[in-house]
Amino acid sequence: MIWAALIVALLAAVYVYSSLPSTPSKKPPSLADLQTPTVEDGREILMVFGEVVINDNNELWNGDLQTTPIKTKSGK
Repeated sequence: MIWAALIVALLAAVYVYSSLPSTPSKKPPSLADLQTPTVEDGREILMVFGEVVINDNNELWNGDLQTTPIKTKSGK
């Protein structure tokens, strides 16, 4: 009797696994995907009082954006 239950459970697991939708692999984000604000001539500067979230700020410099590969040494 226990063998029949194990076979039914195994068949159910195979059916559920085979009916799952496949997810497409996503490309990891790169530096080109960043949306950083830029300085434009004639753009108004906001004056904010209090605590406010600003999504459209005017940024002069955002840092030296670059990627470096991760190198790890394993073992001794």
